[in-house]
Amino acid sequence: MSFFIGLLPALFWGINPVLVSKCGGKPINQQLGTAFACGILAVVTYVIIRPAMTTAIFIGCLISGLAWSIGQLCQYTSYVVLGTSRAFAISISIEMFLNSMVASLIFREWQTPRQLILGFAAIACVILGGNFTAYESEKGSVDMKKGLIILTVGALGFCVWNYAIRFVGAEGFDAVCPQAIGMVVGSLILSCFVGKDVKKFDKSTFKQTLAGLCYACANFALIFSNKLNGVGVGYTMAQLCLVFEFIFGIVILKEKRTKKELTHSIWGAAFITVGCIMIGLI
Repeated sequence: MSFFIGLLPALFWGINPVLVSKCGGKPINQQLGTAFACGILAVVTYVIIRPAMTTAIFIGCLISGLAWSIGQLCQYTSYVVLGTSRAFAISISIEMFLNSMVASLIFREWQTPRQLILGFAAIACVILGGNFTAYESEKGSVDMKKGLIILTVGALGFCVWNYAIRFVGAEGFDAVCPQAIGMVVGSLILSCFVGKDVKKFDKSTFKQTLAGLCYACANFALIFSNKLNGVGVGYTMAQLCLVFEFIFGIVILKEKRTKKELTHSIWGAAFITVGCIMIGLI
């Protein structure tokens, strides 16, 4: 049972980009739908569980949610620029690199020779995997420079999202409600500046709440997985979302790839997954 629960975050996060693409709308519609769904589930969770709350936890988790809104909008925008599967894989590789550097340099989580060797080997695998995934048979088929800039900004947002919670010592359900407030508020603020010619609250936005529920379920599943399997194993298993998304993207979205691009993508996904596993072993 613990193994099955450990795979749930990867499954939900893996299918989320596919649902986002299928539900349609512009990136800001996708963003708002995801944030609203997470907000609804967060309120329900707070009413039922009544987790402990301090001022520090509230502020830290609020900042985390605001940072998430930037990261997620950038990721949704990158799907349009690079294609869903390629953008998702590159996004994970950049996020893993930034998170690893913060863990090593700021939080001093890597101190022993074994941790340093595993950590930097993992970073090498992630960077290599990102390069493989970014391969183009025909140069200029996608705007790679624009996509990488968007994904790097997004990864910085996700990095703050991840570590703002840890900085204030929030755990599990303590973070859910204030984080969701930040996600909704941040998304609404961004909607005032992004896609000014787009109807923000049309049918596509509300259809995107389905993808948002999937995203929120992944977060909840990860909380339970971390409790059952430990953070190292739970976090590592969650990164297998890359494998699920890659399969769903090719089979369901039928994204066009040349044979050479497909081979490079498979190698890229493999290297990134190995890097994730290495980090989980630290």
